[in-house]
Amino acid sequence: MHGQPSLISPSTMNVWKLAVLTMVCGQQAAAQSPVYRASSSSSDNSIYQIDGDSTPLNAQVILRVRARRDVPLRSWAAFNLALAADTLVYRVVTLTAEIKTTSAPQGAILWAIVAGASGALSAPDTRNRVVRGTTGWTPVTLTVRIDPRDKNLGFGIRFDGGGMMEARSVRFVAGPRIIAPGAPTAQAYLDSAIALAKARSYWSDTVTWSDVDTEVQTLAKGATTTTDTHEAIRYLLSRLGDRHSFLLAPAAASSPPAPTAQPATGFPAVDVRTLGTGIVGVTMPSYTRTDSATARQYITQLHESLTAARRDAGCGWVIDLRSNGGGNMWPMLAGLHPFLGDGALGFFVARDGSRSVPWKARLPNGVSLVDELRGLNALPVAVLYGPNTASSGEAVAVAFIGRQNTRTFGVSTAGFANANENLRLADGATMLVMHALDADRHGTVYGTHVEPDERIDVSDAGGDATLRAAMTWLNRTCSR
Repeated sequence: MHGQPSLISPSTMNVWKLAVLTMVCGQQAAAQSPVYRASSSSSDNSIYQIDGDSTPLNAQVILRVRARRDVPLRSWAAFNLALAADTLVYRVVTLTAEIKTTSAPQGAILWAIVAGASGALSAPDTRNRVVRGTTGWTPVTLTVRIDPRDKNLGFGIRFDGGGMMEARSVRFVAGPRIIAPGAPTAQAYLDSAIALAKARSYWSDTVTWSDVDTEVQTLAKGATTTTDTHEAIRYLLSRLGDRHSFLLAPAAASSPPAPTAQPATGFPAVDVRTLGTGIVGVTMPSYTRTDSATARQYITQLHESLTAARRDAGCGWVIDLRSNGGGNMWPMLAGLHPFLGDGALGFFVARDGSRSVPWKARLPNGVSLVDELRGLNALPVAVLYGPNTASSGEAVAVAFIGRQNTRTFGVSTAGFANANENLRLADGATMLVMHALDADRHGTVYGTHVEPDERIDVSDAGGDATLRAAMTWLNRTCSR
């Protein structure tokens, strides 16, 4: 699970979107036709000059936001619009705009949120394609699929920080129904899965789609239900060429991952222990939970373990990622914040070459760095990885590349140094399609395997050769 903006976490952004949707739905109820409503982080509009409030949907005007002065941290302005989603069911809706920014370090995104009766169901945006700095007119597109349980749709443009943003040719278009009302037909369901994979796959341009379409349709021949097409869709994803895309059936897509250890906490513990004189090891397995409460518990527990071992690590630390098969990278990075600091750690790189906002090891609300852990970002760290280091585990490995006083040991990682996008299908199944590559803080793009600085023969019969090599380097560094 990969991606977040520079000053606001995905969960916080989604709460903001839901609040905006609730507010704008109330405003639109009294309006005869939908219009964009302007809002900002300052109630008295003292931070931003906003031009375009009450602009009708699809009107050919320029929406503009300009900072009046230096802006405080976390300042923003937005244009928001809400619609009832029931008339859009089984359609893919598209929001497009041309955006131009001037002296805007944080920039602008398109955003959307789809909500059901009990709250947010999906909240896509273009945070991996932020328009920032000083630019010409830049086309940006966001697509959202509307399903039967969706009740309200909110969308718009958000501008963060200082500078100026202008948006023109802002258009909202609802496509034709891709599945007929009532029970989705197997054929329409399969066609929509193919269309989504074609539109979102990173390697889409390298796929011979005429051949793949024929093969997938042949495999699904005779299907009468959406479930009957799942094996054909799995084959479709295997033909994308990334080895990372896959399909989750409806039950798996709607259920949280089962904990693999420590059921009382719901996550496997990070093992922190003294390895030798002046060296402490941190063995970090996969972390797959997505809820914020468990993430805070995980991060706090890891920081407490690091604090307890701090005085035993005078020479340095070993971060062992060899059993880390992926999951949710953000809590893992936050847990390692004492070593990584506050700076940029990496990026996602999209098919068009654009970069996401930088990865950072952000601590969530309610978690702060204790004094005993300050300064760890300057101490030597040896990072271990190997063939079982995969996906988000590889992202954590990439986050250490470029860190001072750091050396990596082991063998090539699994080859999934990239990011999947969750694409929900009509029956509740989810296609996870690889749509971006991992890059380190200096811009080097990986995408597949991550190679260590020092390759170690894992066939060593005398014990853990990779760990021994890492400890030898730390001891040598410590004696200088």
